[in-house]
Amino acid sequence: LHDVGAQPPYVLMPVGHPLAKRASVALRDLADEPMVLIDLPHSRQYFLSLLAHAGVRPQVVMESGSLEMVRALVAHGHGLSLLTTRPSRDVSYDGWRLVCKPLSGKVPPQRLVLAASASMPLSPAAEAFVQVAREHLAAAG
Repeated sequence: LHDVGAQPPYVLMPVGHPLAKRASVALRDLADEPMVLIDLPHSRQYFLSLLAHAGVRPQVVMESGSLEMVRALVAHGHGLSLLTTRPSRDVSYDGWRLVCKPLSGKVPPQRLVLAASASMPLSPAAEAFVQVAREHLAAAG
């Protein structure tokens, strides 16, 4: 495994949501909110563990393995979501605007790694990719 970096989680919400006016959102502020949960390996458990650690039992109303489906459901007002992956535009594929707010307090980021065979070295192209990914994530963080 090659450590690439880490992504901090954020709250995704529709435009006009009352929490959208805040500079940041605490996990406990999500206790009474309907949640749209990303259902991908590791990500699902990661977000549920963040909420559990904050003492929040999420009200999961929908789950999807598609990042863009989660974004569309949130944009259309079906709930809020926690994500780490953030596309370059805060707009769903169908053109609805979204609001992203950082989490307040100390929240562990999601680690990003590149898996590769231990018996074979990375190709020069793969090494370059790892370096560019590290630089990009460091600049974004």
